[in-house]
Amino acid sequence: MYLCACLVALGSGPPLLAGDEKDKVQQAETKYGLHVPTPMPIPGMAPGVGSAIIRLSQINQVLDNPEENKHMPTFEEAFDRAMAIEGYDRLHTVEGDPGGTTKWGVSQRAFPNLNIAEMTRDKAKFLYRTQYWDRVKADKLPDALRGHVFDTAGNQGVNKAASLLQEAINLYSSTRGGPSVTVDGGIGPQTIAAANSYNPERLATLFRHLRREDYINQAKAGQGKFLFGWLNRT
Repeated sequence: MYLCACLVALGSGPPLLAGDEKDKVQQAETKYGLHVPTPMPIPGMAPGVGSAIIRLSQINQVLDNPEENKHMPTFEEAFDRAMAIEGYDRLHTVEGDPGGTTKWGVSQRAFPNLNIAEMTRDKAKFLYRTQYWDRVKADKLPDALRGHVFDTAGNQGVNKAASLLQEAINLYSSTRGGPSVTVDGGIGPQTIAAANSYNPERLATLFRHLRREDYINQAKAGQGKFLFGWLNRT
């Protein structure tokens, strides 16, 4: 039942992008196998069942082919990787980026009361530890997963990171059996226990797959210029 309820209609609806941004979305969908075509109606089946069958097949394929995964078991490793992606101490404002002015990966939108221009590595490290790593309970997640959940929290928000993890757990449960969780955007004992009950490499691969889907959906909503940079994080 959960699987049908959480389906994402990828590739449906009118295109929102044009030119090279549309090309970026199509390239990403092809590279990661994310495009799910709208199926023909299946006689005798309720609307949406065809989509559920395609989705089930897609998730099984992801779980059967775990990706090579970069483990980031410590906060230090995960933080250093995030800073390399964010551009370290470069103070920058990118047109169209809702985060606004950013330095050391700390954006004005996320921390409106801070002077971003005066941000230091130590201050950023403290914020990333307390506001992202600790809030997603990264130390209690499997080694293969914790760095990815942490980076998602820093780039997409703590609630998004938790929700994607919970969706990954439930899709794993729906296809292979095992514990499921409530998707509430918060990581507590139930989510931690479920995350540790599955094959960590396969769960990490599924989490990364869902994260790419989310980024592509954001790109389709008008932020295509950032897509390749986002996908590099996954």
